[in-house]
Amino acid sequence: MDQVNINVITLDNNKKYEVIDRVIIDNKIYLLLINEEDEKDKCIRKYIKEDGKEMITTLELDELEKVLEIFTKKYKGDR
Repeated sequence: MDQVNINVITLDNNKKYEVIDRVIIDNKIYLLLINEEDEKDKCIRKYIKEDGKEMITTLELDELEKVLEIFTKKYKGDR
């Protein structure tokens, strides 16, 4: 799988988000993002590269729950 080197991305809402972490699950890359202007505004997106095109997409609910659980376990001791 290719290494993802994304630092800041602009989402559909025209807000810029910094990639603060990423995990790979089942050969899929999930990004934990934080809004550059509002650190309380965080989200998780999936990075997809198909046919030479790179896309950042939202997740289905079951997929989001799985990824959120992994990020939560990862950061549980960081509080």
